[in-house]
Amino acid sequence: MRTAVCVLILWAGGAAAQSVEGTVVDSLTGNGIPGVKVELVRLSESPGDDIITQIAGTASYSATTDRQGRFLMEDVKAGTYTARYRAANHIDEAMAPKRDVPALPKIQVPERGSPVKLAARMIPLGGLSGRVVDGRGQPVPHARVDFETGNLMGSQDTDKDGKFSEMQFPGDLSVLSAVPPSGWKPPDPDPDTGQARAWVRTYYPGVADEAAAQKIVGRPGVWQTDIELKLVAVPTHSVRGIVLNPDGTPAAKVPVAVGEDFFTPVVRAQTKADGTFEFPAVADGLWRVSSDVERGDTKLRAATWVLVTGRELEGLKLRLAAQVTVRGRVIMEAVQGRPSPKPPMLRLRAFAHGRMSEAAPPGWPDAGGNFAMPYFYPGIYRFDGLNTPVPGYYLAEVRLAESVLAAPDVEIASGALPLTLTYKTNGGTVRGSVESCGGGEVMLAPRDPALRWPQSVLTAQCDANDRYQIASARPGDYYALAFPADRSARIRFLEFEESMTGQAVRVELRAGETTSLDLRIPR
Repeated sequence: MRTAVCVLILWAGGAAAQSVEGTVVDSLTGNGIPGVKVELVRLSESPGDDIITQIAGTASYSATTDRQGRFLMEDVKAGTYTARYRAANHIDEAMAPKRDVPALPKIQVPERGSPVKLAARMIPLGGLSGRVVDGRGQPVPHARVDFETGNLMGSQDTDKDGKFSEMQFPGDLSVLSAVPPSGWKPPDPDPDTGQARAWVRTYYPGVADEAAAQKIVGRPGVWQTDIELKLVAVPTHSVRGIVLNPDGTPAAKVPVAVGEDFFTPVVRAQTKADGTFEFPAVADGLWRVSSDVERGDTKLRAATWVLVTGRELEGLKLRLAAQVTVRGRVIMEAVQGRPSPKPPMLRLRAFAHGRMSEAAPPGWPDAGGNFAMPYFYPGIYRFDGLNTPVPGYYLAEVRLAESVLAAPDVEIASGALPLTLTYKTNGGTVRGSVESCGGGEVMLAPRDPALRWPQSVLTAQCDANDRYQIASARPGDYYALAFPADRSARIRFLEFEESMTGQAVRVELRAGETTSLDLRIPR
C-alpha cells in the first residue's frame, strides 16, 4: 500500500534557446537518476495568477531521463516556463521539508540562442511502516494515519490487520498520528469512576496531546519498520441538541455527525421525530457537529464547532440552510505608467474557535475585478488564499457592504451583501541581518491579534549572507521574530501566540518607507 503525496517539484535557471537539456542527480550519491519525468509548464504573463494554479497546469513539454539522468526537449517555443520533476522515490532538493514553497521560478526561452541547461538534485525518500492497535492491543483496521514533515503532509488508511506501509517522506517526521475509524468498539468505562471513555487521535509514541508528541528522526533513503501507535482512551461527555429545517420546524430522521474536521466524522447519529439528537460519549476537545441533507435537487447543511471541556453540552441548535452565492469586487490601486495587474484569487473557509475547515471553490475575478463564488452555506468564514500576492501590492481593506471588517472573519447570511477588497502599493519594507540564521526565516506578524490574517503574517528566508527582506507589508505595528530552519512557516504561524511576543522585536512600518532591523534567533 503506497501513500499518495502530491508534491510540486520545481527548478529553473540557465541560458535560453529552442531546446532545453539537463541532468537530474541523486543528492547523496551524485549519480544520475533514470526514469525521472521532467515537465515544462508554460506560465501566464499575469503576475496576479495564483502560483499553485500555474505550476499545477498542463505540461507543455516533457521528457524522461536516461540511465545517466540526462534529458532533452527540442523545439520548445519561446516563452516563460517553470519545470517540475517527478520520480517515484525521490523529491527535489529545493522542496525539502525544512523549506516553504519558493517564489515562482522561471525559465525564459527566447526564439534563438544556446540550449537552456538545467541541473536538478533530488533527495532519496525514506519512510516507515507499522501498525495501529487499540488499548487492548487489538489491531485497528481502517484507522487513518497522518504524517507531517515540514511543508509536506500525507495520510494512509490501515489495512485489515491494522498495518500501514511504504509511507514515504524525506527527512524528519515532525508529526505522526492515528485516528480511530468510525464505529470502532469503544473502550471499557473508567475502572475507578465508571465514566464512559472513547478512543481519540493518538500521537506517536502514544499520547493524546500533540504537544507531547515525539518527532521521528529520519534519514534520506532509510526505512524504519515496526512503528506502533497505540490508541489512547479518554473520558467522555454527552452532547445534545436539535436540528431544525430552514423554516424552523424540527428536522426528523436526518443524519448528524461529530468529527474533528470536515473530512473525518468520528461518530454518526440520526435525529428523533422531534429533531433532537444525542452523542453520549464525546471526548474533551474541539469538534465539528454537522448535518447534511439532500431534498430533491437541493443540498442543505448545518454545521458548527463546539468545545467540550469536562462537562456535558446541551441545547445545541443546528439550522439547515441552502447554498448561496457570494459576490463582490477586487480593486487594484492604479499605478501611473503601468497597466493594472490581474486581481488575485480569493477563497473563504469556514472558521470557528481557531480552526478552519471546508472551503467553497475559490473566486476568480474577471478583468474588471468582479467575482461570484457559489456553493456557500451560511456561517462564519475566514479569508484564506489571499496570501498569493501581486508583487508590490498588499491587502489594505475588506468591506462587507459598507462596513469595514476589523477582523479576518465574515458572517455569510445570504448572497445579497457584496464584498469589496482593496489592494494598495504604498506598503512598508523591513530588511536586515539575522545572526547565524543558517537558512532560517523571519516572520512579521501584526501586533494586533485581530489583524493576523493569514495573508498579513509575512515570512522571508535568510540568504547565504544571513540577510533578509520583507516588502509590501501593510503599514502598521508588527512583531518580528527569527526562526531556525527546522519548522515550516505554517507551523510557525499556528504557534504564534502572545507567549511568543516576549521573544519578538517590535517594529513600526510606515507607508512607502524602508526600516532596518537586525535580529537574533531565540535560544
